[in-house]
Amino acid sequence: ITKVRVNSSIRYDHKFGPVNVAASIADKDTNGNGPDRPMSLAANWKNGPLFLAAGWENPSGDKDYAWNLGAAYDISAATVSLGFGRGKTDAGSSARGLVLGLNVPVGAGVIKAAYGTNKVGGVTGAQKVGLGYHYFMSKRTMLYVDVAHDNKAAKNKSGMDFGIRHTF
Repeated sequence: ITKVRVNSSIRYDHKFGPVNVAASIADKDTNGNGPDRPMSLAANWKNGPLFLAAGWENPSGDKDYAWNLGAAYDISAATVSLGFGRGKTDAGSSARGLVLGLNVPVGAGVIKAAYGTNKVGGVTGAQKVGLGYHYFMSKRTMLYVDVAHDNKAAKNKSGMDFGIRHTF
């Protein structure tokens, strides 16, 4: 259900102390043939080692929607995270997802591990595991390498990425 990118959208973000809120809305004519404008609302809160987040999304379809909850806790040696989401597709099928994550600082970088699963209409469509290392060369430059495997895709799929990210 969730769209990663939405065309012709406007977004508002604001910070109220430890709480961040965001809202977005998009033009329905450039985001599929659905009758609705894609819109979303989200909020997160961080205090010390604890991070909590919630979000709601209405993509462009007549009946589709999704809500998500997330949490992370920094136990100094690692950060453990959990995310859960539920919703419905435009066809009326139930959808749900779960993701577990672990970030472990090592030297000037972070080892990242994750597991995620996604079910639509009770059928597992994706079951992924990933592992990566992100090395911070400076405040603005990072080298990364990640590998992942999905054993529930139409054909078992594995992939990797590597590169350099520099922020200006």
